Amino acid sequence: KRSFGFPVVATQCRYRSPVRFDDLLTLRTRIHRVEEKGATFGFSLFRTVEGKDILAAEGKISCRSIDASWKPVPIPKDLRKALIG
Repeated sequence: KRSFGFPVVATQCRYRSPVRFDDLLTLRTRIHRVEEKGATFGFSLFRTVEGKDILAAEGKISCRSIDASWKPVPIPKDLRKALIG
């Protein structure tokens, strides 16, 4: 068991087109950047209209690696390896 967290510390979102309650949505995520003590993930949200994907929103989410006392620490090696590939 390890005492480790990966909280969100910043978000950014640009809305491109409206979505409605019953719309079919697809969320695509990607690793944007991996640093020693954090990572940034990108995302694109699409709504599907007549089989065609229309970009509804896109943005980034930044996370930081912390220990049990909420101090920044390097990302554990196994997680870093999984993120980088």
